[in-house]
Amino acid sequence: MFWTALTAVQRRALLAGGVVVLTTGAFTAGALAMRGGDPGRAEVDVETVGAALESTTTVGDTTTTAAPATTTVPETTTTSPPPPPPETTTTKPKPVPAPPASSTYTFEAPGAGTMTVKLEGGVLTVVGVTPYAGWTPETHTATGTDYVKVVFRQGNVVKWVKARLKNGEVKPETGEWTECTTTPPAGTATYELAGVGSITVTWNGASFTLDAVAPAAGWAVVAQETPGDYVRVYFGPTAGPTAQTDGGGDGTRWIKVKIHECQVQHVTN
Repeated sequence: MFWTALTAVQRRALLAGGVVVLTTGAFTAGALAMRGGDPGRAEVDVETVGAALESTTTVGDTTTTAAPATTTVPETTTTSPPPPPPETTTTKPKPVPAPPASSTYTFEAPGAGTMTVKLEGGVLTVVGVTPYAGWTPETHTATGTDYVKVVFRQGNVVKWVKARLKNGEVKPETGEWTECTTTPPAGTATYELAGVGSITVTWNGASFTLDAVAPAAGWAVVAQETPGDYVRVYFGPTAGPTAQTDGGGDGTRWIKVKIHECQVQHVTN
């Protein structure tokens, strides 16, 4: 019975005649009996060993299972590159063509005469004037880097032609007006802009004089022009989003008195 309780190690030890050492301490030196007096061979007292085994607690085999290794993978953060900046389209200014080294142009004041101009080195010069019958030419601007101009007169009618240099090109401009042959009679008059104000002006036969200004309620005088050949007064509202402190705003209104076609006339805005 005790044999079946032995472990494989204990059995091999007994069969070989060796000494079985029990970690429980149940065996003592007297538990082993030497038989035959042979010091080279030790025999085990089976009965003694059996009794010892009956009182010995056999510790079962212990199996230790190692925990599976855990590998921690660090988190990976992927940062997308910022989007490219929007494409910028740069519009290059159109190059200004260089004026020709030397060119000649002829332009007409319709019905009055012609003007011949030479462009050389960026400078315009009047080189010829041909009036039509009944017209008298006057050269107002004979040379310049911006423009030249010739005026033709017939009685109180004036016509003019101008050659202007712009962006490397020479272009004509024309115009006309009628001069007064008589002077309007002297006098004083008041001119009104309804709801805004009025001005009183005197014409003495040669120039205008501003005598008085009367703004309406809610309006104030913000500027005046009195060069002599005309008079203009600006009015601006005193309150609200269009209140003005000078004559250049959207809310500005004005009265102007001048000589037009030999008459004293007034214009409002």
